[in-house]
Amino acid sequence: MPPIAYMNPEPWMDCFEKRDQAAKEGRYLPSLGDLYSGMSFLKGSMTADAKAWSAYIIPHLAKKGQEIPRNPVQIALERLTVSARIEDLKFVHEEISNYKIQLDMFEEIIRAERRLVFYLVGRGDESVRPHLMDDLFFTIRWLMSETGSLGQGIL
Repeated sequence: MPPIAYMNPEPWMDCFEKRDQAAKEGRYLPSLGDLYSGMSFLKGSMTADAKAWSAYIIPHLAKKGQEIPRNPVQIALERLTVSARIEDLKFVHEEISNYKIQLDMFEEIIRAERRLVFYLVGRGDESVRPHLMDDLFFTIRWLMSETGSLGQGIL
């Protein structure tokens, strides 16, 4: 696979622009990777995005056979379906940080925590900025190694 520097970005940009427009119109909930790439929040609003994302993620954090939210993370995330003020985001982030993650839910919980960090930084919480920076550097490094561009002077 050729390094990123030599790839044609036009097909990617066309797809990105279509999804960005759909996000602005409320038809597409962007992934964290989309948001890292500069895509707009759902309906152009962090609040709308956080509310929709929390409603979406709650069922994905259920234990096998669980029908309604029961674990502390799911209960905390219900708060975000109503309000996404910084106090609400901090509360949910704290619940996730203190939750004893079960192996079968590890990836989903970590993804949820990463998205909450993104929202918190967007709301001005400087205390979690190092966590966001770590995740961004890790993501860039992973992308560079996946495309074979690591060490080829792109950065």
